[in-house]
Amino acid sequence: MIKSKLNKIDEMKTIYIKLRQFGLNKTHPDIKKFQDIVKEYIHSNESFSGKIRITDTNRVLEYILPKTNKHECQVMLRYKP
Repeated sequence: MIKSKLNKIDEMKTIYIKLRQFGLNKTHPDIKKFQDIVKEYIHSNESFSGKIRITDTNRVLEYILPKTNKHECQVMLRYKP
């Protein structure tokens, strides 16, 4: 079953809270890129996945945003020197 917009928004709220705990908020240009992807994800019935290099850190944001209820959204910050 395809996720509803409300389900997607609820999952993304949790992810944004965790990102803020790491000091990454919507003022960071790379997080803005991620927000654009999330907006497209919420308004479509497609899955999204990929990586975004977080400038000024040694981190890469990896994301998996599935379209079905079977799987939760996953976002990971990986260390990349």
